[in-house]
Amino acid sequence: MVTNRSKVSKILVVLHALRPGGAEGVAVYDAISLSNQGFAVGLASERGALEKELHARAIRFHRLYFVDPERYPKWLRYLLGLPISTVILFDLVLRHKYDCLYVHHRQSGIPSTVVSWLTGAKYVFISSSEQGKYNRGRFLTPLGQHVIAVSEQVKRNVITNFHVPVRMVTVIPNATKTDVVKVDERSLRAFDEEWSIPTGSQVVACVASLVKVKGHDILLSAWKQVIYHFPQAVLILTGDGPLKKRLQSQCKQLGIAQCVRFLGYVDDISIIYSRASLVVLASRSEGLPLCILEAFAYGLPAVATAVSGTPEIVMPEKTGLLVEPDNPEQLAQAIMRLLSDTQLRQQLGQAGRHLVVEKYSASMRELVLGYYFRDLGRKLCLQ
Repeated sequence: MVTNRSKVSKILVVLHALRPGGAEGVAVYDAISLSNQGFAVGLASERGALEKELHARAIRFHRLYFVDPERYPKWLRYLLGLPISTVILFDLVLRHKYDCLYVHHRQSGIPSTVVSWLTGAKYVFISSSEQGKYNRGRFLTPLGQHVIAVSEQVKRNVITNFHVPVRMVTVIPNATKTDVVKVDERSLRAFDEEWSIPTGSQVVACVASLVKVKGHDILLSAWKQVIYHFPQAVLILTGDGPLKKRLQSQCKQLGIAQCVRFLGYVDDISIIYSRASLVVLASRSEGLPLCILEAFAYGLPAVATAVSGTPEIVMPEKTGLLVEPDNPEQLAQAIMRLLSDTQLRQQLGQAGRHLVVEKYSASMRELVLGYYFRDLGRKLCLQ
């Protein structure tokens, strides 16, 4: 075992995939932020669309294999992904002299723990979602010597269910850019034509990967009720995932396919927030949803489920409306309430933007994150 290093100057961010998405976007943004503040940063992950952003910022990319949960079954990820990741991370730490592993993926907890023990590199885990008390993954996923939680609720979850000492958990919330620019009318008309959205239709946007935890099945059930009262409204689903075909089939079964659009991953998300009247998130679990912070930056209100850290930003009657998870009736009523009340939408949207500017700006997170790792290095020097 190598002696512990006394500073943090070279950080290896560990992720499962580089496709567009909330957690993936946070990892890439953190890598860029730390690089901007003078840290030498690399990122290890499977390949994906966000790789080009790393190259543009001269951040070293290292490829991992068999770790993406959307591409490989669990047995293959554990049978091949774990040992291969351990070997790759061990080699990277020794060859490039990384002194800290900043892990954004639970499965990588085991390889990172082994590599940390063998090399002395520090291991920081970012907990971006809430895990159940009886989730089997908690027994297989060491959370690291230091844990960053993206919300106060996630912090409580980590302390209670994973038995991490309070002093080892720091809350650094997700954040977004606040200097947003809405898309011009010409581009919006082109967007409507491309996706066959009738002129003047109200648009409700859901920006989330098409996976079970995001609750799209509940949203579609609610949408059937919504279009009975708002037949011209259109629901746009931005994101991709393994449930796409199943959700498309559900739309056909419910008879709502004509008013739902599956956009897949969208490179320029600004056009979505510029076109939408509000955003909706029907998740069964969350950390601190980045898509809602992004929507707030554009002055949009949100309808969301009261899970995990979401109520910390979607405050009822202030920045949005909250409903119970797995309750399509409540979800439909909340969506219809906002669709029918322009003044309320504007009021909630303005309050949401104010909240983001004051507490959840990307510039603020960048400063806090840099201080966290510099302070971590100072603490190590005293050990």
